[in-house]
Amino acid sequence: MQTTRQLPAKILDLLRNAPKASGGVHSYLYRVAAFLKPWCSEDESFQLLKQATANCGRRVPDREIWQAVRNSKNDWKPGHTGNLSLPKLTPLEIELASWPRRDYEAIERIAADGFSRADLWEHSPVRLEDETTDAESMIEALFPGDPLICVGRKVHAARTAHRSTFRGRFGALSYVVPSAMSKPIGKTQDGQDSARSLQNCGPRQWHVLECDFKQEGEIGRILETHSLTVQDLCAAVLWHLAHERPMVCAVHSGGKSIHGWYPAHGVTEARTRAFHRLAVSLGCDPITHNPVQWVRLPGGTRYPSKVRQSVQYFNPAALPDSG
Repeated sequence: MQTTRQLPAKILDLLRNAPKASGGVHSYLYRVAAFLKPWCSEDESFQLLKQATANCGRRVPDREIWQAVRNSKNDWKPGHTGNLSLPKLTPLEIELASWPRRDYEAIERIAADGFSRADLWEHSPVRLEDETTDAESMIEALFPGDPLICVGRKVHAARTAHRSTFRGRFGALSYVVPSAMSKPIGKTQDGQDSARSLQNCGPRQWHVLECDFKQEGEIGRILETHSLTVQDLCAAVLWHLAHERPMVCAVHSGGKSIHGWYPAHGVTEARTRAFHRLAVSLGCDPITHNPVQWVRLPGGTRYPSKVRQSVQYFNPAALPDSG
């Protein structure tokens, strides 16, 4: 069986950074399958791609992976050990491969401070005790006025309309685009009409960081050494990043991850990218650098589990219009 240690670093980066659902998983499979042809058998490529997309946010059928493995275009033969001439990367693949690796020494220094999810709650200036009103009050604070916003109960059920259209229903929704939209419908990169596309997304309004860890390898050791849970470490990382840019709220995904919301309106793209690169080095997901990437709606309901996406931290003083 081909081991990942024998693969080129560029391919390893792609395998470690599969896009999330709606971020181009299908095209990713074909591109990376082509990269793997010189190095792996079809069975080996299938297993690597299945593992890479296991947590992408949607079910990836075996049939879809096999089609990519068998139909991707590359003239190299399996087992070839010469120089690898890689096909041209898409912009998304270039973006994903360019993010920094995790800095485990820095992550352990943060863990050593002992900050926990409970501490995040204790540090919150406002505690939203009534879960039934979390979503309404949070969306009103994060998107004042009546802007166009894009929300969804499911990944593939985006709808863009004025905030007032959804009043009273935010608590039942799972996802939101963290910036106001410029128009109800835009064109995707493949020319399709969509309520959620870069074309109809307004200026970046919020910089949302998704922090999540698997309790294995070096992270597993750090958690055990400092007696922390995955969510404790997520909270500690987001709190550490709040010293770089004020954090307005932190949202539990209803699963393992926590999402931190930081103001981004008026911040240059260069500064935004630098902040996100720091966050990625500390374990945050690079995918939320995409302005139209779904994030968990604060106070909403995770689909299909119906678990509340509770607000763990809220600091209205850090809102951009708070004076």
